Formats: sequence, structure tokens, C-alpha cells
Amino acid sequence: MNAGINQATAAVRYLAAIALAFAIVFPVAAQRGSITAPIDPELEASSRHNLDVGRQYFKKKAWTGALGRLEEIVATNPEFTKIDEVYYLAGVCYARTKEVKLAREMLQKVVDEHTESEFVKRAREELAKLVNQAGSDAPRSSRSGSRINPPGR
Repeated sequence: MNAGINQATAAVRYLAAIALAFAIVFPVAAQRGSITAPIDPELEASSRHNLDVGRQYFKKKAWTGALGRLEEIVATNPEFTKIDEVYYLAGVCYARTKEVKLAREMLQKVVDEHTESEFVKRAREELAKLVNQAGSDAPRSSRSGSRINPPGR
């Protein structure tokens, strides 16, 4: 296991050295913007594992179990390559556990920050469900017409 991790670390260092050499040889390219930080292979693997476990909990409708794994990813690796899926799944889990505010936050992140994600359409659908639920959960008067009871009654 450590040999694989050492090889991955060596590969990342090699790629970083190539990027640095490229910036030295072609300084104009370096002025165009910063190169994103290399992905930590161990952190990425851990996040991938947590996402896999979170998906299993999600499929079994074990919302709090899924949230535990998904929240860990958000806390430890916000640059995870599949963070859009993490936000979507967390949003759905929050919705199912009646934590509407957190559900909206997570789903809105998918829509706003990950516009090219395959989860955008589903996130919008879940947001629409939350809006519809909010309307159907409002208190209703026994009288027809206005939902507001007149004073003194």
C-alpha cells in the first residue's frame, strides 16, 4: 500500500517539477494566472472512499449515515474532484431529514458553483420540491378563502 502511495507522491512531484520548468521556460504563460494546486492523492482517495460509503448509505435511505461521510468530505477536502456530487447528495439528505435550510444551501451550491455538473438538473428539481413543500406545509385555515384568521376569532 505504501509503495503505491510513494509512487503516486513521486508522480505528483514529477508533474509539479514539469510545471515549474514550463513556467521558467515560458514566463508569459506563468503571467496568465496561477496553476491550481496539485491534488493530494491520499486526500482524494480518502474522499473517494467516503463518497462511495456515503452513496451506499444514501441508497439505503440511511440519511444521517450518508451525511456523516459527506460532511467529512466537505470539511476536509472542499476541492474534491467530485464535490458537486457531494453537495447534491448532502442536499438531498438534508431535505429528507427536514433540515431545509441546509438542503437549500447544498443544492444551491451545485446550481451556482458547478454549472457544468451532471447534478445541476437534479439539484434544481430538488430545490423546486423544497419550494413546493414549503407551500404545502403552511398552516391552513378551516375556512375557505384567506389563510389568515380574523382577530378575535
